[in-house]
Amino acid sequence: MGLNLFDYFILLIIILGGISGYQHGLIRTLGRLVGQGLGLAAAALGCDHLALFLDDRFSVIPTAAAWLQEKLPLPVHAPSPPGAYAVYSNLAYLIIVIASFLVLYLVVSQLSNLLWTLVSWVLGWGVLGALNQVGGMFFGMGLKTLGLAFAVGLLVPLVELGSKIQMDLAVAARVYLENSIVTPYLVSIFTFCSQVLGLKL
Repeated sequence: MGLNLFDYFILLIIILGGISGYQHGLIRTLGRLVGQGLGLAAAALGCDHLALFLDDRFSVIPTAAAWLQEKLPLPVHAPSPPGAYAVYSNLAYLIIVIASFLVLYLVVSQLSNLLWTLVSWVLGWGVLGALNQVGGMFFGMGLKTLGLAFAVGLLVPLVELGSKIQMDLAVAARVYLENSIVTPYLVSIFTFCSQVLGLKL
């Protein structure tokens, strides 16, 4: 089995990450990696709490479940209404948790990146030369791989739930993911990182 379109897309992003890291150098790219790590840690530790807080304050999960039930009616052979609502509720919860994860990640990582940009400006005046660029390339590739691992790891349960209610996009995405060579490696990275960080979805 060869690479599919999704695999080529993933590899292209990783290669572009390496090129960007080479251009920016080790110091700045390392700072971005640290920022992403801090963002992922904060998001992993806080996404459940933020989702529950939003649900307690604004009842976002029942609202989202009702909206999904209205916009995505189940096919005839789908589960009975009580079981159907559980599917919609689980899907809504996943969406809110993922949205909370993304918000926390973006806020924390961007604040950290601002700090590292300042450090790079102060310390990165051509001190490391070619080594700085080569190191930046490898860190850039690692940065993209880590980000893609979390993106795919968060996407897989969402796609599986969507395919259960016969969402066309989710069914098509599941085919790509199941036939992908790269996806299992990314999921393994995500599983390891989520265990270390205590992420539960």
